[in-house]
Amino acid sequence: MNKNEYFAFISGLLLFEREDFSTEIFDFYLQEASSGINMSSPVTRTKVLSILSSFAKVNPLPLLQFLPKLQRMVGEEYWEL
Repeated sequence: MNKNEYFAFISGLLLFEREDFSTEIFDFYLQEASSGINMSSPVTRTKVLSILSSFAKVNPLPLLQFLPKLQRMVGEEYWEL
């Protein structure tokens, strides 16, 4: 499984998680998002944004660390959904 497939898979799995998921699950997805957001693939970064948007509804505070990277990504011309 390549990175694009991996992040597509885990972002899809997140859809089946309850919104009151455990700290361990939250930490897992947050750690994976931290690594995926820095990858060069627009597919991977789009899937990471999907993960982050799911967390923003539940607990947005830990996502503040991603703001500098997200602000830089706003100016990028190529996105693949």
